[in-house]
Amino acid sequence: MTHLLIHGGEKRALFRISVRTRIVIALLVGLITPGYGWAGEIYRLHVDMDGDGKPETVQVLTLPAPQDWRSRVIVKVGAATYSTEFFSIDSDLPDIQVVWIDRGRRQRQLLIDAPEAGTCTYHLLPFDGHRLIPLLKFSSGPDCKAPQALGDGQVSVSTWQGFWSKEDRYRLSNDGKVLTQERSSTYAVGVAGAASRSFLLQGAECAASWVQPGTYVKVKLYEPDSDRYRLETIAGGCGWISSADMSGMDSPIRELPWAG
Repeated sequence: MTHLLIHGGEKRALFRISVRTRIVIALLVGLITPGYGWAGEIYRLHVDMDGDGKPETVQVLTLPAPQDWRSRVIVKVGAATYSTEFFSIDSDLPDIQVVWIDRGRRQRQLLIDAPEAGTCTYHLLPFDGHRLIPLLKFSSGPDCKAPQALGDGQVSVSTWQGFWSKEDRYRLSNDGKVLTQERSSTYAVGVAGAASRSFLLQGAECAASWVQPGTYVKVKLYEPDSDRYRLETIAGGCGWISSADMSGMDSPIRELPWAG
């Protein structure tokens, strides 16, 4: 059994315990259930979650789920519990982080990584002294990029959009129980490719112009309200093109990083 203690005065915003690298712990405190993965307590830690100056005991356990290759992870802080299922083939186990969304407050949060087929599902949980509150549930996609606690009251979440990564930010409420997405009118894209065919670039402050095949084109911005992308050329041309046109079979831009 692993015991970890975080002192109240510690300045680090984050530590990570990778359960997958500590299979020996599971061998000592758990058991293997054929078709279901590990079962039993995989570790516990001691950390002041609610900011009262007294460390809580956080226990993490896994149990079999009814479906094959499924397990359930249970997080316990005192009498409070939170549970969710995960994909447990090849002895996959959840990961846990203790994060500090706002260093100006004493409260900390738990970030659970529950592996799934082809993705990771993250659960962000504060403890208010009585309950574990589901603050955010986020499916990362195949890159399994975790939400980032920025330490200033914000959480950054990145999602892959086919050829670029979109970052959204959420702000923690004053009571620490709600994350609200901060609206953005545009997103930076920052990728480039070459024109696969001639097309008309228009709708911006530049004069409308035709882009010729082979022209180097930068995809600068994405505008969610109109679902369109801003393009710029090395010749100084600029304009907008719809998201549907960018991702369709007849996309005017080739060599974009579709594979990530």
